[in-house]
Amino acid sequence: MLREFAASTLVISLIAAVAGGAGPALADASYKGKTVRVIVGWAAGGGFDAYARMIGRRLGDHLPGKPTVIVENMTGAGSVKAANYMYNVATANGLILGSFTSDLPLLQALGERGLKVDTRKFNWVGAAFKATFACAVMGSAGVGSWKDIKESKKMIRMGANRRGSNMFVVPSLLNQTAGTNFKMVVGYRGTSQITLALRTKELDGACWNWMSMKVRSGSMLKAKGDAKLIPFTVSRRLDDPMVKGLPLIHELISEPDTRAAYEKYILVDEMPGPYALPPGTPQDYVDAMRAAFKATLNDPKLLDDAKRARVEFNYVSPDEMNHYVNELFSAPDKVKKVIRTMIGLKS
Repeated sequence: MLREFAASTLVISLIAAVAGGAGPALADASYKGKTVRVIVGWAAGGGFDAYARMIGRRLGDHLPGKPTVIVENMTGAGSVKAANYMYNVATANGLILGSFTSDLPLLQALGERGLKVDTRKFNWVGAAFKATFACAVMGSAGVGSWKDIKESKKMIRMGANRRGSNMFVVPSLLNQTAGTNFKMVVGYRGTSQITLALRTKELDGACWNWMSMKVRSGSMLKAKGDAKLIPFTVSRRLDDPMVKGLPLIHELISEPDTRAAYEKYILVDEMPGPYALPPGTPQDYVDAMRAAFKATLNDPKLLDDAKRARVEFNYVSPDEMNHYVNELFSAPDKVKKVIRTMIGLKS
């Protein structure tokens, strides 16, 4: 009996040793020799695209087997096309990672019928930074500060990708509550197109992420005269001398209920351009991608890249992502009603 027990124990130990030794090899086999696609829902040349490409250059180093990582742009409807692809078309094999607009959970919470995704079923991997939204006008617009803009009766053409996006909502709210005279021009596929439109005087101004503005429009921010891009409001306090001391967006919204609704709406800036795997992705792939994403954002090589590009990375975890999504879904009906009006959704 004792001999049989010893033999059994030896067999179990050998099996465990083989399994333990095979673990890393099996993990390597999951990605080794394969290609990970990062689907970016914005046009090439924009801020979100720049972030994704910086991440993509380092992500493979932190995945088991060190696969090749390529970044692809899939533009359309302010990145909604990419989200629809990730939810309905992309194979849930851990090899397709998507990045798209962070306001989809809000739109879903508000009952937007056109969406083809359930954001609560995405496997959130995280976000690369927390956004500060900024609005700016060109020197050629003839206004150089919030005071100038508010007092001016001149129409100012502001660009946006689509109705309901942050680019559209902020100037529209300022029209409604602060008496500005912004004319919204929608249909731009990304900030690179908007930047070009600003340079050619097709637009007078626009609102988008401050870090993206610094990355892609740095020369315009440093220019002089008509060619200068002039920020006039931001969504949070920063020490950056270019925007330090500017009025905050929510301070400019005079109506209390609208301001409260905007502060709920702006939660989307806590997780801009989030990264997700499709629903149904096996948990081991989800875990591997989450770990690799976090490690990438702490990679000294990425941080050196960021320093050279004058951008910042701030890791937002999957748990934080789920918290923000739940916050948006749990907003009171009164607040949701105001937000629907703010972003132009029909009842």
